[in-house]
Amino acid sequence: MLECHLVTWTTYGTWLPGDARGYGTLGAKETFRGDDQKLHQWAKDQLAGESIRLDTKGLKMVADVLRDLFAADQRLIVAAVTPVHCHLVADIPRDELSRLMNIVNGKSSHALGSIGLKGRTWSRRYHAQLLCDGESLDNAIAYVRSHDEQGAVIVESSSL
Repeated sequence: MLECHLVTWTTYGTWLPGDARGYGTLGAKETFRGDDQKLHQWAKDQLAGESIRLDTKGLKMVADVLRDLFAADQRLIVAAVTPVHCHLVADIPRDELSRLMNIVNGKSSHALGSIGLKGRTWSRRYHAQLLCDGESLDNAIAYVRSHDEQGAVIVESSSL
């Protein structure tokens, strides 16, 4: 039986508490909506460095890391790499997601370091949503692919 997840993670400092796009808190089961400018400014002040926005070369490097992982692990289905966040659909049990994300973030940070991007590249946390049925899986795949319209680099499993 499939245990698919839609995983989302952000580049460092680009989606902070108080963000007008919505935000959550550690352990919260809900996402808070609305703009909290005071909280957002406080979060920005806490950053240890500059926020990270990937350029075209950085997008390609992260996509190449994901391509290599897709070739090695057929449970990875589709991914989108944007300048400020990534999405990944994978058939991976929840208890293996942390290990996968450590590998993705470590390998991509190393690759980005080779072009001069030093320091923290990714936010510490990621969000994983269980895709309970075929319809939610199809919707998640379509959602990730739709980022192509926004200039994201899309990586897909060769088995699709």
